[in-house]
Amino acid sequence: MTLAKINRQVGAKFLRRRMRNMSGASQLEPDTMVTALHGTSILELSENSLEHNIYFTLARSEPAEQDLPTVNLLLNLFLKLEPGEIDSVARARANGATPNAVLAVGMAALGDHPLLDSTRRQAGLIIDLIRSHGIDEATGKYPDSLDIAAAAALFTDEAEGPCCRGASTEVTDFLRQEVLGSSKNGTVLKVCQHLLSLADEQGRHVRDLQAFLLAAITVGIFWQPMLRKRISRQTVEDAASYFFLIARQYAYSVIDPQNNKIWQKLTDSGLSGLTRSFTENAFGILFGRKPVQFLMKYFGSTGLEDPSLAEDALVASGIDVDGLAQQAVGDYARFKTEAKAGGALR
Repeated sequence: MTLAKINRQVGAKFLRRRMRNMSGASQLEPDTMVTALHGTSILELSENSLEHNIYFTLARSEPAEQDLPTVNLLLNLFLKLEPGEIDSVARARANGATPNAVLAVGMAALGDHPLLDSTRRQAGLIIDLIRSHGIDEATGKYPDSLDIAAAAALFTDEAEGPCCRGASTEVTDFLRQEVLGSSKNGTVLKVCQHLLSLADEQGRHVRDLQAFLLAAITVGIFWQPMLRKRISRQTVEDAASYFFLIARQYAYSVIDPQNNKIWQKLTDSGLSGLTRSFTENAFGILFGRKPVQFLMKYFGSTGLEDPSLAEDALVASGIDVDGLAQQAVGDYARFKTEAKAGGALR
C-alpha cells in the first residue's frame, strides 16, 4: 500500500526552508558577470520569444515547438479584461502612483480569482485521475475505474452556465474545440478528450467546464517537466494562475488606453488576437504599434526590403546601426516626456 502511494506521487519535492534568495532560479556567472536563468545565460534567452521564455521560467526546460502556440493562446486569452477591471489601475496612475504601485493595485485586486481557483482544483483532479489509475502514454484502453471515478468527481446532470466570474460561454466553446481538436499525443489531452466524450455519451456535463478545459491545456504542456521532476506538482496546478498574472501585468501596463487601439482589441471580450505571438501583442500594448511598424519607422528610409536583416548585413549595407538605435532611444525618451506632460504617465 505504501509503495503504491509513492508511485502515485509525481513531480519534484522541495525541502521546506527559508526561501529568501534560495530558489536557485537565477545566478550571476562569475566568469562573464552575466545572469543565468536555470543555467542558461539571459543573453541566449534574449534571442527567444517572450512566450518561450515565460514557459522556460516556469518549466525549467525548453518548450516543445508544438506547445508554443498553446502557450500563446493561454497568455493572449488572459489579456481579456473584465468590465471595469482597468479602472482601479487607471485611478492609481492618475493619482500619481509609481509604475510598480500601479501594477500592484491591479494584481492585489485579483486576489485568488474564482476562475483560477477552480482551474487549480480541476488540474489537481486531472493529475489524480491519471496517476491513481496508472495511465501513461502506453495505455491503450482506459480502465473502467477511471470512468467511474471521473463520473463521480467531475460530471453533473445539469447543464451549467459560465462556471464562475471571468468565464464565458464563447471562450468555453473555443477551448472545448481546442482540446477536442488537438492532434497532440500527450497523456493528459488524450485522457481529457476521453472524459469529454464520456460525458457526452452519458448525457451528462463536465462540472466547471471552462476551468476543466484550461486545466487540461495547462497540465498537458507542463506534464513532461513534472514527470522528469524539473518542477513540482504544485507548479503544474498553479500554471494557469502564473500565465494569468503575467498576462494581466502587460494588460495593466498600457499607458494610454483611450488611444491604444491594439490594447483595446486585445483586452476586449472577443476572441481576437489569440493565435498571434504574445511577443507581438505585448509590444503593441506597451508601444501602441505593431513591431513591423516600429522597425519600418527606423529602417524604411534605408532601402532595405527586409528590416529584420542581421546586424552584419546592415553594417555591410553601410547603414549606421548605432545611429538608428540612438534615434529610437531618443524617440522613446520624448514619448515618455510627452506622456508625462499629458498626464498619461507619471
